[in-house]
Amino acid sequence: GWRADHLANPLLRHIPELPKLLHVFFWFPYGLPFTVFGLLGLTALWQKRSIGIVWPILWMCAYWGSFLYSRILLFTWYLVPPLPLLYVLSAFGVRYLLPHRPSSRKSVSVALAAAAVILAGCCCVVDSYRILHHDQLVEDKVRIPMGIWLRQHAKPDDTVMLEPIGYVGYYSKLRMLDVIGLVSPQVLRFYKPSAVYPPFDIAMAYHPEWCVLRPGELNHVRAAAHAAHVHWSAQYHLVKVFSLTPTSYIYNVFQRVATSHKQ
Repeated sequence: GWRADHLANPLLRHIPELPKLLHVFFWFPYGLPFTVFGLLGLTALWQKRSIGIVWPILWMCAYWGSFLYSRILLFTWYLVPPLPLLYVLSAFGVRYLLPHRPSSRKSVSVALAAAAVILAGCCCVVDSYRILHHDQLVEDKVRIPMGIWLRQHAKPDDTVMLEPIGYVGYYSKLRMLDVIGLVSPQVLRFYKPSAVYPPFDIAMAYHPEWCVLRPGELNHVRAAAHAAHVHWSAQYHLVKVFSLTPTSYIYNVFQRVATSHKQ
């Protein structure tokens, strides 16, 4: 997503989502094999003059190309819709690498290609289960308790500024100031190349009663406050920390000093 160091990197200033897209294609579980086999499959189809593949490829490029130019935080699952096409191309790539056999034995090579793709798919399913199980653990052990705590300690008309609006918003029953604009489109104007760190600007503009920040977000907010000659500690004070150990899922809950009340 948006990072404070984008201003120092001319490439990221223009295409801020490039690291995330490269991560999906070259690092995310089995991303590199699918990418390599997909390119081979595309080569094989092009050699066969399969013109019909052009339109799906153009759609895939347009979809992921538009993803690159977003200045707000985008999530990895936004990349999913074109992935089936990549998997199909990967299957053609596997088939392309198999030795050509007499027509009577072509079914064997096709079966091997299918088996390789199925095996890769099973590995992805297993790894996806592991990832989803951990993500749900974060919701159950960190975000849901944080939402319940906020409901117990905040006033009914308070506003909370944060990024993970889902479970926290549902369990807190409070108004959410969504820093990436999914439910708060008014914040989108703060995402501009000249901004030092939009969440800090959003907090200073709307003065939410509560701010929930991860350690990295907090560091950027403090740096932006320093650059703006504002004392963050004079605006908000830390009242609660929610974390999932031993992982790095940490959320710092800040309350606005001007509206603080005895907890």
